[in-house]
Amino acid sequence: MKTKRLICLILILAAILSCFTAMASAANISRASGSFNITAKSGRTGKSSTALPLEAGDEVTIKASYTPFSASVEVGLIDEDGVFHHVTVEGGSVDETIRVPSRGNYYFAVRNRGKNEISISQKAFEHLTS
Repeated sequence: MKTKRLICLILILAAILSCFTAMASAANISRASGSFNITAKSGRTGKSSTALPLEAGDEVTIKASYTPFSASVEVGLIDEDGVFHHVTVEGGSVDETIRVPSRGNYYFAVRNRGKNEISISQKAFEHLTS
């Protein structure tokens, strides 16, 4: 009888531990989305039309290309208050990660620092939860 209770207790503990393991592995969920195209005139900022609901500490990796390659642009995320969380890139290619400071809806955006209109095409993005 004591052996059966001991086995039951071990099985219950194993089940509980497996739940904690599943929750811990779910903490780094990766989600991907489709592509987008944004155009921005000289000195202007263009943004995507759909928002991403993000949590504080989430990381978004942006991989994109833009033309003309010679343009200097700022690419990143605009939050609900209009704050632009960005990095400056050059050379026509983007492969950057941005950590979100607070919970909210964010839009992909590009600010054109050059003299000619630019077009950016997002190849992929990856969203990692904290």
